[in-house]
Amino acid sequence: VADFGYASTSATNETEVGTSTYMAPEIVKGESYNGHSVDVFGMGIILFMMCARTKVFEGAEKGDPYYRNFIYNRPEKFWSLHENKLGREFSGSFKNLINGILSPNPIHRLSISEIKVTIYLWF
Repeated sequence: VADFGYASTSATNETEVGTSTYMAPEIVKGESYNGHSVDVFGMGIILFMMCARTKVFEGAEKGDPYYRNFIYNRPEKFWSLHENKLGREFSGSFKNLINGILSPNPIHRLSISEIKVTIYLWF
């Protein structure tokens, strides 16, 4: 499904690799990053696209309204834009999961274990 090229055994990484639409905000900003955390972010992008059948944002840049609302931690505006564009609503559970996986702050981003628990509780 994806090339998780960010993961490494290093505590932090600094190389900018990957497709810009899948890059976590810390990579876009040129900051050092944790490979596992940015891979979770990339996986969240793919999960969103599979479920919503649209891109999360067109580009990881402040000029993109989806990305801008996302990085400035305005999830209600981010979701409103998508729901208006698609003409449908997303469940609160889905929004919470995606918000956690795509948290602009890597410290608040869900881990794989937390994602598993969240999905387990759905079923």
